[in-house]
Amino acid sequence: MIWLFFCFFSILFSQPQLADGVVAVVGNQIVLLSDIKDETDLISKEKNISPNSSLYGKVFESVLEKNINNKVILNFAQQDSSLIVSYDEIKQILDERVNYYIQRFGSIDSFEKKVGMTVNEMKEKNWETIEEELLVEKYRMKNFANVKITKHDVFAFYSEYKDSLPQAPSFGSFSILEKKIVPSEKNKKLFLEKTSNLIDSLRVGLLDFTEVALKRSIDPSVKNNKGVLNTNRGDLVPEYEKEAYLLSAGEISNLTKSPFGYHIIKLLDKKGEKIKTQHILLSLPVTEKDIIENFTYLEKIKKKTLNDPGVFDSLAFVSRVGFSGFYEKKSFEDFPLFVEQFVKEGETYSFSEIIKNKDSVFLIYKYSFTDQEIKTLENSWFELEQLALNKKRFDEFGLWIKEKKENLYILISDF
Repeated sequence: MIWLFFCFFSILFSQPQLADGVVAVVGNQIVLLSDIKDETDLISKEKNISPNSSLYGKVFESVLEKNINNKVILNFAQQDSSLIVSYDEIKQILDERVNYYIQRFGSIDSFEKKVGMTVNEMKEKNWETIEEELLVEKYRMKNFANVKITKHDVFAFYSEYKDSLPQAPSFGSFSILEKKIVPSEKNKKLFLEKTSNLIDSLRVGLLDFTEVALKRSIDPSVKNNKGVLNTNRGDLVPEYEKEAYLLSAGEISNLTKSPFGYHIIKLLDKKGEKIKTQHILLSLPVTEKDIIENFTYLEKIKKKTLNDPGVFDSLAFVSRVGFSGFYEKKSFEDFPLFVEQFVKEGETYSFSEIIKNKDSVFLIYKYSFTDQEIKTLENSWFELEQLALNKKRFDEFGLWIKEKKENLYILISDF
């Protein structure tokens, strides 16, 4: 028998009241109204849905149903001691999800303004939610991984969904050689000397750390957080953390290099594994001469391999710098836009011009390009087979959830 009540049925049923802020109780799990509202708001802001519209209400109902279903699964998943979610798994998913929304909103600053909290605050707030989602997914995969499909299932799936399937993405065969623009030793020496003087001035108090961060730091979030980061061990790149955890409160580090650039770090506070730091992120200056030298380097390679692209393929393959490599029938979603533009518009069996993008220069060789096309059983069988399998797993899992709901205590508040 299902224990499912709604407060607006109170004239018919007598029921216990939920605690303030709790929108549902599912077995031994609770669903917080604030969590449902926060997730609904984030989705609505991304899709420009007004909070006063009926569509907002539908998003809310969908989010609530998803969370109730997850809590149903958690009642069983938490009893399975073989299911373990690691710190690194949670951090990876959190980073990917936050980075997705940062890209959707255009910048870290825009994202933080939209959600009303910093990136680190957002990650901290959603840590437990992601942990639960991963546990639910592991439970699903463990118990429904052996679902099988037949060719008939694939044909039936395609027949039902062929008109709503997205087109198969365009792809190409090509090679890329990327070269990072490296400043000259003279420029690097001058940069290190100036930065050393800057650190000395910060240490003796001639310059204010916050003012310098706002004026000089290239960290895109500095306008919002003034370079201040509240983190746990493992949240930041190892180079930064190694230096930061050695500092005493108020102490300023030496210049510290990381994949993001050069940091000057000030420790503001440290409590166990939690630290509060402030940093100034700098980059080595690049001159026009540096750019020309790197252009010239690729021009020489282009000239030497013009009649032997196989040699260029080999150079690209062994380079391992950035996007360097040989790609065969590869789609373009992971590449900068200019790669697809050249492979689409450039002549077959030809080199591109030297392309500068951010702090690198690129040379591309094109073999072939295939434009988007409608997915069919002939050109997308394996993808359609996987989609059909996932749908069957989803359907069977949905039936399992429905069955468990019928024997689980569920109480939903009138919100």
